[in-house]
Amino acid sequence: MREKLRTITQLLRNAFGRSIGILLSILAAVLVGSIIMLIEGQNPLEIYWLLIKGALGSQRGLLISLQRATPLIFTAIASTLAFRTGVFNVGVEGQFFIGAICGAFVGYAVKLPMIIHLPLTLAAGFLGGALWAFFPTIMRQKLGVSEIITTIMTNYIATFLISYLTNYPLRHTPTTPETPPVQPTAQLAQFVELSGGTIGKGTQAHVGIFVALLVVVVMYIVFKRTRIGYEWRMVGLSFPFSEFGGISLDRTFIGGMLVSGGIAGLGGVVEILGVWREYKDLFAAGFGFRGNLAALLGGQNVIGSTIAALFYGGMEAGALGLEWSAGIPRQLIDIVVGLIIFFMAAEGMWAFVRRIKWVRGARAVRRTTEDLEV
Repeated sequence: MREKLRTITQLLRNAFGRSIGILLSILAAVLVGSIIMLIEGQNPLEIYWLLIKGALGSQRGLLISLQRATPLIFTAIASTLAFRTGVFNVGVEGQFFIGAICGAFVGYAVKLPMIIHLPLTLAAGFLGGALWAFFPTIMRQKLGVSEIITTIMTNYIATFLISYLTNYPLRHTPTTPETPPVQPTAQLAQFVELSGGTIGKGTQAHVGIFVALLVVVVMYIVFKRTRIGYEWRMVGLSFPFSEFGGISLDRTFIGGMLVSGGIAGLGGVVEILGVWREYKDLFAAGFGFRGNLAALLGGQNVIGSTIAALFYGGMEAGALGLEWSAGIPRQLIDIVVGLIIFFMAAEGMWAFVRRIKWVRGARAVRRTTEDLEV
């Protein structure tokens, strides 16, 4: 009983310390952002209020926040899975795009009933992302090539490959590099379509958010309740200890990266089926890298990464509303949002400051003790 109380106390202490770090990060971002706004002749209080209001102050703002957060949830979970298995998957961006183009192709080229067509299209996106993650994973495990280098390069290869496909063999119109529209049987319904225009008017929010949340639930259960989740966590904590305990590093690394790439690819196809309904060349650059950031921001765990992705989506929605309603330059808004994310991501610096204080205190105590001994 005493041991349980000690564990609970330690968890509460850690949570309190993390909350203080996040709060200090937000305050630092607000302070620096306010200085920049004052230099530009803007009212910081008004801008911050409009930023929050744009994200949460209306039904439209909330749905735009969910729309912007949906692909980020997928890429954040994909990044989290890779981090937890000890791999830095910088290739989430490329896997996202490959999954999107694979799903778009199946979505327009195949004609089947919705009950078969939609799951098949989603599966094509998952498999496309997983296959794109396979090559750098094999190069790491069999050839010893750093996955950071190979995944970065596969991002560039994916970008140029898909640009070629949408400009030439899969091009639908002579004016725009895009594929044919996906069949209605493969589309994810938008809320405005389901409600007849009463919910989600002026947004493209869609039911793909429920697919994203289902992935979150499944991955949480996998990490907490299954053997493969346990192996992923153990390998991420210590390679030698895991191998000594009988865990196959090859199987765990490869399996983790394939699922990570598959989730990223699933996010790409969900974005296509729910928002764009066709693949446009470079339709949404940056989701992979922002997913990496959300995973780091969320402490590299499933729930934290999801919350970080929702927060990031809300900030982007608030920035859009701020630009539309107040006419404030988008560059200034991006600086403010970037500062907020930067300081929150740099939360560890507060722990570093605390450690410096503790070290200095320990040195002072040691010097005092030495003086007494003399």
